[in-house]
Amino acid sequence: MYKLLSTEEIVRLGFNHADIRDEVNELNASSSGHFSQRADQRTDGSKPDPPEEIDSHSSAALIHGLPVPSPVTHQIEVVLPGVNRRFKSIHVRGNQIPQAHRARIGGGELTTLERTLIDVARSCNLDVSVPMIDDALHRELTTREKIVTTLAQCLEKRNGSTVRLAIDLADSRRESPTEAVAAGRDSSSRASASCISAQVFPDKSSKRNVADGQA
Repeated sequence: MYKLLSTEEIVRLGFNHADIRDEVNELNASSSGHFSQRADQRTDGSKPDPPEEIDSHSSAALIHGLPVPSPVTHQIEVVLPGVNRRFKSIHVRGNQIPQAHRARIGGGELTTLERTLIDVARSCNLDVSVPMIDDALHRELTTREKIVTTLAQCLEKRNGSTVRLAIDLADSRRESPTEAVAAGRDSSSRASASCISAQVFPDKSSKRNVADGQA
């Protein structure tokens, strides 16, 4: 428990103004040394300089000027190798991004256009990723070949088939994101229907063969 004393009360306890000044100076020096030491520890702990966060996914897409047809997320999306954390306003992924898949715009580092398209396709639905690829191809910002080449260089292989499907569905002739969204949703619906059919009827041909053999 602490008690606050006025200057008059301290003087009545036998201290003079010089004593009070010396104590205050010593306390200030002690506090300054404590916080300086903590700052030094933080600096030492961060050496060598930590890697810079790289804007990625929908955040990079917005910087590249790509259309984001639906509110994919309200978080800023970045990559920081080795760190996977979600905060209220930021989503940090720990992916390894090769130097060739990085770019700089306005002083900040972000994933290249091709890597951004791939990351979005890997993490989002087709009705989000296909319009972005459509737009990039339609405006001749990249080519299908460059996207495929970048995909082959990615260390991450998760959802590779989904990424390739998004690339295959892309059409540079579409002039509006709405057309691409419709195409992406239609393909997603057909893929879901095929998956359900496969689960309910896993192998109709083998059943027919067994039935024919028994007949």
